[in-house]
Amino acid sequence: MKKSEDININDFFSFISLAIGRTLKRIRKSQGLTAGQFGKLVNLSQQQMSRYECGSNRINVCLLLLLLDKIDITIDEFNLLLIEEINIASIEKYIDLNKVLSTSVFNKVNNDSSPTSSSPVLFG
Repeated sequence: MKKSEDININDFFSFISLAIGRTLKRIRKSQGLTAGQFGKLVNLSQQQMSRYECGSNRINVCLLLLLLDKIDITIDEFNLLLIEEINIASIEKYIDLNKVLSTSVFNKVNNDSSPTSSSPVLFG
């Protein structure tokens, strides 16, 4: 795999992590919670919540689902808010999705059902 493809995939994951974080922040603010209060719901510090919200750390799916459960937001509701945040036109300007989706990393994941240490991690 070419190094430029690695960078594009990392850029894509960073973009999605930021969109997830911004969506969480929007939900938190709509519920009148501080980052500290939001984090305490799942035993996280204010600093860690801020890292998730600004996209510098990737939240894992289990933690995301637990957090959403604690604030009575369904995954469907979250996904609708996330889609608004992402804005498909922004993604197309930010990254060439066709190039990302055709990389050997994604082809390997689709063809190899057993996880390996080289498999990409989406949120963790």
